[in-house]
Amino acid sequence: MLIAALLLLFGLVLLTIGADKFVEGASSLAKKFGMSELAIGLTVVAFGTSAPELIVNIMASVNGSNGLAYGNIIGSNSFNLLLILGIAGMIYPLSAHPSLVRKDILYSLLAAAAVFVLVNDSMIMGAADFSITNEKGVSTTFVGITSRLDGIILAVFFAYFLYYVFTSAKNGDAPSGEEEEVQELSPVLTWLYLLGGLGGLVVGGNLIVTNAVFLATEWGMSEKMIGLTIVSAGTSLPELATSAIAAYRKKSDIAIANVIGS
Repeated sequence: MLIAALLLLFGLVLLTIGADKFVEGASSLAKKFGMSELAIGLTVVAFGTSAPELIVNIMASVNGSNGLAYGNIIGSNSFNLLLILGIAGMIYPLSAHPSLVRKDILYSLLAAAAVFVLVNDSMIMGAADFSITNEKGVSTTFVGITSRLDGIILAVFFAYFLYYVFTSAKNGDAPSGEEEEVQELSPVLTWLYLLGGLGGLVVGGNLIVTNAVFLATEWGMSEKMIGLTIVSAGTSLPELATSAIAAYRKKSDIAIANVIGS
């Protein structure tokens, strides 16, 4: 257990360093290609900091760990909107651009509503419950399911969101993101910071989640509880580190857009 605790702390260090370099690289990329920090935060930064959730949920889906997969997504979104945005606001007062208030936050609410409807569509339409039996012969009854069709629908919604973000940036509807204060790095250094920072985020997040789950299991916690607490908190740490550092650097666009995009 001591080794697991040490690896967890090492993961925290990797997350912090990775988030710092990733924000620098993303800011430089925004200035170099003429994109606003809001657009970069909603896409590149959000993708990078959401990588741990993606990896954990792919593994959970393949292994049939339904409680872990749902708990990770639901818990992570709660951490993002409540804890992370709250901490970033305490570090530095964040100014919300009108487009964030009118459109981007609305899209995040619609995304949550879409998941709720698609997961519960069978119950809404009055379909019968169904059961799944694992290799140990244990049967579990479900009232909702995210089918492959549901996954395709959610992916199409996401593709439209990307289209909206890039269209807004191209048309100049997004805020400027205080680009005069952004340091433009060389192309090599920019991509080194982006890829190296992303690597630190992913590796650090995996170290934290793996060892946190191990410690939680040793303490007798259920899969569902682990997903809603330990795993979701661990996979949300990249967003926390990125938004906190962005707030400290007074980059409100990245701090807020990272949370909304994630």
